[in-house]
Amino acid sequence: MASVARMLLGAMLWVMGLVAATVGPVSGCDGKSPEECTSGEDEDQDGRIDCDDDDCWIDGGVCVEVCDTVFDEDGDGAEGCDDPDCWVAGGGCDEICDGEGDEDGDGLADCEDDDCWVEGGECDEICPAAGEVDDADEDGDGRTGCDDPDCWVADGGCEERCDTASDEDADGAAGCLDDDCAMDPFCVPGFADDVQPIFLEHCWGEGGACHSDLSNLGGLSFDGYDAVLLPSNYCGARVTKGACSLFRILEPSMPQDCLGCVPQTDIDVIQAWVDGGLLP
Repeated sequence: MASVARMLLGAMLWVMGLVAATVGPVSGCDGKSPEECTSGEDEDQDGRIDCDDDDCWIDGGVCVEVCDTVFDEDGDGAEGCDDPDCWVAGGGCDEICDGEGDEDGDGLADCEDDDCWVEGGECDEICPAAGEVDDADEDGDGRTGCDDPDCWVADGGCEERCDTASDEDADGAAGCLDDDCAMDPFCVPGFADDVQPIFLEHCWGEGGACHSDLSNLGGLSFDGYDAVLLPSNYCGARVTKGACSLFRILEPSMPQDCLGCVPQTDIDVIQAWVDGGLLP
């Protein structure tokens, strides 16, 4: 009888083992169940509840991306600020400026966003069209619009600035050397600074022996602006815009002892002075 009892007990244990192997652990027996993700309980007893448990981080699941972490809580393959779900105003993400999107959620993407306007960054200066004013410094070099040499290109929108030595319109001539500046007040010669020194060098004569107040040769003196333009002055009465050829120095038939000695550059200055309105 004892042997029969042992056989029956062995058979029962074998059947119980087969059932256990087939069905698996019964929930609650070993204390572990799959995390349910919305119950507020820690079913798998790993110390993490619902969306704090990475078992719940699946695409299409119930968990949303937490933007200040390096984890992929919503399971879409993008973590933290790499996830477009985090690209919202005030969301804590910085603009990346790499052409991917509007990471900081301010409505401006990449080089449209002034957060990207840094020297040595990804953005190029956007130059204004003719007549437009641009105060944006997209390349972050501290210069905006036509103040930035990056915009000085042929057929661009920048006009020549006559009071500089730069070639803003990129036509090969800078400042007053540019024909665009011929009548600009900054470039038009004045009598005292530009014209009288030429007259004194070539017409005044040694010790004032020719066209000075001392000699007044031919009724013409170059000692001062008023003297040149006096109605009684031989040439002064005729110094009007476009009539500069009356100055014999321009013909050239003067000075008599050195015809052709006056450089063409000096003659051009006198002509520009007359054309510019005979500025003092």
